[in-house]
Amino acid sequence: MIRHLRNPMLDDFRKLIYCRMGVYQFEKSWAEFKANYEIKEENEWMSRMYKLRKKWAAAYTKGRYFLGMQSNQRSESLNSRLHNHLDRKMSLVDVVEHTEHCISRMRRNEAELDAICSQSVPFTRIDACLLEINAARIYTPNFFKMVRDCIRRSCAWVIQEQTTVNDLVRYEVVLKDGAEGGSRRLFSVECSFDGSLMNGAFCPCRKMECEAIPCAHIFVVLVFVGAATIPPWCVSKRWTMEAKAAFVLVRNANTHVWSEEMSRYRELRNIASMALFKVSKSGERSQQVKDYLQSIIDGPIENDDNTEETTFGPIPSHYSAASQASAERVLDPKIVDTKGAPCKKRMKPFHETLRETNGRKKRTRSYGQCKSSEHDRGKCPDLGK
Repeated sequence: MIRHLRNPMLDDFRKLIYCRMGVYQFEKSWAEFKANYEIKEENEWMSRMYKLRKKWAAAYTKGRYFLGMQSNQRSESLNSRLHNHLDRKMSLVDVVEHTEHCISRMRRNEAELDAICSQSVPFTRIDACLLEINAARIYTPNFFKMVRDCIRRSCAWVIQEQTTVNDLVRYEVVLKDGAEGGSRRLFSVECSFDGSLMNGAFCPCRKMECEAIPCAHIFVVLVFVGAATIPPWCVSKRWTMEAKAAFVLVRNANTHVWSEEMSRYRELRNIASMALFKVSKSGERSQQVKDYLQSIIDGPIENDDNTEETTFGPIPSHYSAASQASAERVLDPKIVDTKGAPCKKRMKPFHETLRETNGRKKRTRSYGQCKSSEHDRGKCPDLGK
């Protein structure tokens, strides 16, 4: 985009990417965009982008569960942590120790954030609404900021009309006059009620379906019906402080953890994966296997008097000999000189090389034109000329 577009064309193109609109509205906006900037059909880049519009336009990806991520940021952030202080001259042992250090540091930071999350409540203003105060006690501190922004943006919207269609109540939500440039955008929020209690809502922006966060339009309806707390159907457990209740709090940063129990588990897992794939082709056999597995879960299992806690380490199934001492000595690989330029020597730009070459030619001509008997470089009187 930066290579092919310039402002204000670039800003208008970003609106086509991120604005949550319908497919019909996107096609209409695309036609207006091409007409305003006189884009012709011969523009190969714009034609290629239009063919790929279902992959980058929010109008086509609306409703898909991306959790708010717009890139492979999680993978890149992990790579950047591992690449920090990493040197190509490291031995294999150094690389393993460096990886363990990075993982232990990440888990230490995670433990600190968990402590802050479980022992404190994010700050809310005195004039904050009841929904914002309730959200501070439900969501994690970082995610609470995102929910708080949605709650505060709801102040710019108002309920224009309320209608009842079958068992659904439809609220016409529009922007207030002068809010966000004064554009009168409208969203129809459909809500279902169980008596006086709201048990579901659907908004055309589909923020709830994509990011598991109630949008500002839903919060407007909650305020309108007088809700003092956020309903459970609006809350995704993965964003709350109870998300880690099912996980063991003890952290282990050792990547060489191995046990007989985990070896048996991985062997059973590999066999079960092939067996379940085969059984899944038959509905009757699938139900029999499900009943058998449920009977194992409900019944008692002897643990061979093993009191050790199960640790899910990263060692693969074929590495069952990790607990056995090896008689072989593993050495570092041989250092091979690269064929490229030396890493410590700076590559000179072309203009520096050209300047040095011209300087040597001038000195050569000066020596050739010198008529005196003192041809020593430091004593030649014509060298300065």
